[in-house]
Amino acid sequence: MSETQKSVAEFAKKSDSRRLPRTWVFRHSSFVILWIFGYLGISSLSASAQSFQQLRKTISASPSTQPEATILQFLELGLEEGKPTQTIMETEKWLRQNLPEDGMLLYKAAKAAELSGDWKSAVAYYQQYLEKADLESAAADEAVYVVYSILIEQLKDTSAAYSFSRNEGDRMIVCPRARQFDKWFLDEAVKRQDAIAVANRLQACIEAGFSPALMTVYYEGYFRWLLSIVDGYIDRGRQVPTTDEM
Repeated sequence: MSETQKSVAEFAKKSDSRRLPRTWVFRHSSFVILWIFGYLGISSLSASAQSFQQLRKTISASPSTQPEATILQFLELGLEEGKPTQTIMETEKWLRQNLPEDGMLLYKAAKAAELSGDWKSAVAYYQQYLEKADLESAAADEAVYVVYSILIEQLKDTSAAYSFSRNEGDRMIVCPRARQFDKWFLDEAVKRQDAIAVANRLQACIEAGFSPALMTVYYEGYFRWLLSIVDGYIDRGRQVPTTDEM
């Protein structure tokens, strides 16, 4: 055996003697695994936080000229890290001078505004998003629900909620959670003697494929009210108001 081989063999022997016993390794394996995952989690969190701060600094320096993809990435990071107020503050600087092509940017901006407690901005951004959104998507369903909830429960703005439902509610009837506000809207329409609004909503429900049983259980009273309004116009010799659809 050469001198080199002897040296290698001796080093290997010493290394073996320094190795931890197998029983110690098995006994402490859970601790080792937890330590490794904890380290990786902390490293990932630090990198993410650093990315958010870097993006915020970049956007703050020149907000209006940033690519849309950068703003969307910033929104996603801000929401993930629970920093909605800082996120919407910088995003709004960009939105004042840019119109996004990706509707999800408006959705995420609305979410950031909502989480930061800026109810009016949240409603505005959700409504902008809904103008071109796929109404059968989960995001659209969430957006419609939040707009109604904020206007009615947070802002207590019945007029704005009614206007939103009258103008947009008929086409948004395909959103499952929008339907829970139908009774509220129809009751408001009856209170305001808004026969056209009631007729249009009932027609929208039929066109959306609501079953006859469902229409009978939840909407029969509104059909009867509408018929009574029509009878009243006829009895007084007045022309029944119509729309292009009626």
